[in-house]
Amino acid sequence: MKHAFSGIIHCVLHERHMRVHVIAAAYIIYFSIALGLSGTNLAVILLTCAAVMSLEAVNTAIEAVVDIISPEHSRLAKVAKDAAAGAVLISAVAAVAIAAAVFVPEHITYAIEQLLALNLRLWLPPVIFAPFAAAFVIRAR
Repeated sequence: MKHAFSGIIHCVLHERHMRVHVIAAAYIIYFSIALGLSGTNLAVILLTCAAVMSLEAVNTAIEAVVDIISPEHSRLAKVAKDAAAGAVLISAVAAVAIAAAVFVPEHITYAIEQLLALNLRLWLPPVIFAPFAAAFVIRAR
């Protein structure tokens, strides 16, 4: 368990894309709860976020192993790294599609109405959090 948490912390501290995924997951989970998603839809959202972040961690591990095994430029090393990155991209695109399928039918109208009505209870937390999220994502290694 200690090594697993160490790996997660390494990914969050050293991989910009993992930080993007963490922030995106935080926002989507916040809105899932704030908009009252059903338990099933919330579970789908949580599993989707976990899948994307898990693949990002696997991508990081593959890149590290390839760098150890093949420190010089190699066509096959590039294929391994590109394929791992492609898997993350596929999962991220699927996550956006899943979020759209979950939110758009019944919740997007409500969210827009709340935004237009300036419902601060719903919109203030993510707005206040945004600068911190941006700083977290773009922070130097």
